[in-house]
Amino acid sequence: DHTKAVTLVEEIASSARQMGDDMNDIIWAINPDNDQFESVINRLRNFASRISESRDIVLDFKFDQSLLNYNIGMETRKNLYLICKEAINNSVKYSGGKNLKVHFSNPARSILRVMVTDDGAGFNPEAGAEGNGLRNMKHRATLLNAVLEIASEPGKGTVVSLMMEIGRG
Repeated sequence: DHTKAVTLVEEIASSARQMGDDMNDIIWAINPDNDQFESVINRLRNFASRISESRDIVLDFKFDQSLLNYNIGMETRKNLYLICKEAINNSVKYSGGKNLKVHFSNPARSILRVMVTDDGAGFNPEAGAEGNGLRNMKHRATLLNAVLEIASEPGKGTVVSLMMEIGRG
């Protein structure tokens, strides 16, 4: 059946692309040239721009300039990046919203606050339908000794907030 074959080839191609993206993330995360926080900002801005443009979502990406001077180690960089990537991906793929905000701030010395906000459909976080993405985000936040909060309500969008220590600038 030609239709089934085309569908199968598309699924294989999608899986191969995803594996390639995952491998690129791993290579980026272990490269010591990316120890500056600026590298995290640039990679997430590129990801957020690409994925939001693909769905005609308006992206508001902001960061405090003071964050660019911070060094961030490999494990911290990897976990922070993957939490943010998952939050952005979830907003774009599932919220149905038209606006996405990704903000990085430095509210106090050595403190990083990340906010990923959408104006989409929202969901009930208490409903117990926690997928692997949310579970992985929570686990990575624990590894970072970070506080991760997910606030959402049906019809009112979602806010993912992460607060953590990031060392010295």
